Amino acid sequence: MRIDYDPDAHALYITVRDAEPTFGEDVSPGVIGHYDSTGHLVGVEILDVIGPVDAMRHLTIPDPAPSVSA
Repeated sequence: MRIDYDPDAHALYITVRDAEPTFGEDVSPGVIGHYDSTGHLVGVEILDVIGPVDAMRHLTIPDPAPSVSA
């Protein structure tokens, strides 16, 4: 698996298989599945990822609760 990010386009591409994509299909808003000639998924493109990434900059994650030993 390989992940590439294009900062100019704010697009993320996740390669899941080393094959040439021959067609793409919208699988949900802003997400395109890319498939080879036999219909196997070869990659996933996520458009406009800057929104979720920017939102995560302001995310506060609390420390986990301390573990208790018996």
